[in-house]
Amino acid sequence: MTSSILSRYLLREVGLTSLAVSAVLVGVLFTNSLVRLLGQVAKNALPSGGILSLLGLMTLGYFSYLLPAGILLGTVLAFGRMYRDSEMPVLAACGVGPWQLLRALLWILVPAVLMVAWLALSVAPWAQQTAANVRAVLEQSLEAESIRPGRFLTSDRARGMLYVERIAADGEMQDVFLETRNEGETVLVSAATAHRQLDPVSGASFLVLRDGYRLEGVPGAGRWRILQFEEHGVRLRESPLPDVRLKQRAVPTRELLERRQPADLAELQLRLSAPLMVAVLMLLALPLSKTGPREGRYGRLLTAVLLFVVYFSLLNAAADGIKAGWLPPWVGLWWVHLAMLALALYWLRQSFGVLRFGRGSGH
Repeated sequence: MTSSILSRYLLREVGLTSLAVSAVLVGVLFTNSLVRLLGQVAKNALPSGGILSLLGLMTLGYFSYLLPAGILLGTVLAFGRMYRDSEMPVLAACGVGPWQLLRALLWILVPAVLMVAWLALSVAPWAQQTAANVRAVLEQSLEAESIRPGRFLTSDRARGMLYVERIAADGEMQDVFLETRNEGETVLVSAATAHRQLDPVSGASFLVLRDGYRLEGVPGAGRWRILQFEEHGVRLRESPLPDVRLKQRAVPTRELLERRQPADLAELQLRLSAPLMVAVLMLLALPLSKTGPREGRYGRLLTAVLLFVVYFSLLNAAADGIKAGWLPPWVGLWWVHLAMLALALYWLRQSFGVLRFGRGSGH
């Protein structure tokens, strides 16, 4: 019964604190990504519409690395408060040792490991892939949204230069001028109105111009052909979507298992490292959060942040080593987890006196 009460208490304290810290980390990442995307919008590298969906997908793609950091910091903060409020000595007096605390934390650890594994192996690649597709579509539609009245626009899709005097409320362009080239000849088109239209059969995109003139010829040659038209369509060149699956983070886990190239193995081990990080970091959180009565609640928080940064940086450095070929895949990233696990066990022994804890030991 004591174990059940302790488990519920730690589940509430550590769980709620970890969720709060994770929410703060997500907010920080969301804000930084938003600032970066708005900078690209300001540079006319992305259209303004659709960046919120892109922002959400980008944030979701990093969830598998934010949660381990949130769990580490949340556990350190929760246990730090318990040490500050002398709850840990009370638990020790009741016969609760470090191993009992770890067993109680299993109610948080097991669901967290499973959730992070699901995010890293399934959700994150899907989010990265979808974000790449959304970005490609936004970049493809950038030219249409960048048309501004009274400005000349170099249009790759129309293969020339476009000028629009006014744009009506319904999106129709008025007093349009288009300069393009056709088989070595310069083509000048002037029209009263124009609008974009999709062919329902072929799906091709056209710029439909009405009530205007078309001039064709070679500048300086003195020979020009003039054609008056009521309606004239200029087919827009479709920009192909880029190959968005070149980035390893966007490749589905199943494809990584099938390819088994060094870069694929490195990415696969990075994804498997996310749930392992949760277990190792929670083991590290126990000695890391042990503080004296006069130490502040946030005394070990900076150490926890630095520890996570070192852990994450070593994993990425080892992954780069596999891709570069100087680190064998069978060594891979596992040595980083073993080193951090050894540090956790050593720290536990130094903090609580012995490596094998008996009932009530360590306080």
